[in-house]
Amino acid sequence: MGIFQTYGIRIGLKTTLITLVFCSGACQTDDAGGLEVEIPTVEAGELPLLSGTNRIGMIEGFNISNPSATIDSMAVRWSEAKSAGMTVGRVQLDWSELETTPGSYDKTALQGRLEDLKAQDLQPLLLISAYDSDGTTVPFDLDGTRMNDERLVNRFKALLEWVVPMLVENGGWAISISNEPDNSFGEIPTLAADMASFTGTVRDYVHTISPELAVTVTFAAGNLAVHSDAIRRILAECDVACWNFYGSYLDAENNTYTTKSVPEIYSSLDALLKLSNTQKVVIQELGMHIGLDSSPEIQRQFYQTFFEQMQVEAQLEAAFAFQLVDWSPETLDIYTESFDTESFPPGLLEAFVESLGTIGLLNQNNGQARPAWDELTLWIRRFR
Repeated sequence: MGIFQTYGIRIGLKTTLITLVFCSGACQTDDAGGLEVEIPTVEAGELPLLSGTNRIGMIEGFNISNPSATIDSMAVRWSEAKSAGMTVGRVQLDWSELETTPGSYDKTALQGRLEDLKAQDLQPLLLISAYDSDGTTVPFDLDGTRMNDERLVNRFKALLEWVVPMLVENGGWAISISNEPDNSFGEIPTLAADMASFTGTVRDYVHTISPELAVTVTFAAGNLAVHSDAIRRILAECDVACWNFYGSYLDAENNTYTTKSVPEIYSSLDALLKLSNTQKVVIQELGMHIGLDSSPEIQRQFYQTFFEQMQVEAQLEAAFAFQLVDWSPETLDIYTESFDTESFPPGLLEAFVESLGTIGLLNQNNGQARPAWDELTLWIRRFR
């Protein structure tokens, strides 16, 4: 979650298969006159698996529980978004959640979520984090292994042998294999190069299974200025550019998050598109809190400003609101209990918690919709 980066503080949500294909399409024969190997004729970067023109989606959130009134409101609002024309969804899991022990997979953890979206006619963007905002999310026996290590790469390939067909079967169109590794670039000098190698190898492998499925890594837009060269290096190995984009930024001088003005939103988005070069762009997390120096109206204005630009920028293919409902106090307590609070400058942890606790389109206490909800559904209808 790019909005929650801090200087030196990382915050986040915690096989080999060689396919030789006899082909009747575009083929290439090896120098020894052996088997012909298929050359993909479809550009995954064009997102050929993504249907329609309405690419605004959202996630409900991460709460363990919600008040009954909020649960009812969430169901009503989700139905409203579907009626307005929402056709995309999102699934997020860590690698370690799927490979529970070495070589053993909890396939149902992913299958149920994908099948639920398919049943709703929502095409999923899948995030399986091998690296998340605060570090690796690999199976326990791979802890401490570099991202370009052959053993780690082959284990991830083995995971993808069943993930990719399941994803495509359920209408999936893209997979992100890491979330905000750029938060750690300043602390781990080799990470960017390792991640570029990992990404390119995984992308090529995915295309042997499904040439049309886009492979990407999700970056935090807040790191764009600091780590642009490293991000650009990894983007070169991606089919599309994927970002987390928020309406505030870390004010390091005052240890809080400061709301971007409308011109600053324009400028940040323009820089993001320029760094993405000619690649199509997906916004995995699009969010703005109402706490701190923000307000419900500022939150609404953030979504309005972004979607006005999405309407005119052909490069912007899809965006997912982060998120439907605020984080609950219970979820925040569980999430932050492992933090080293002494490493936070005074006031920063409190600001972080308030931003998460007020980031929803709905109030977590009572399920009441904020003005940004109507703004979101307005644009879903416009993009039909």
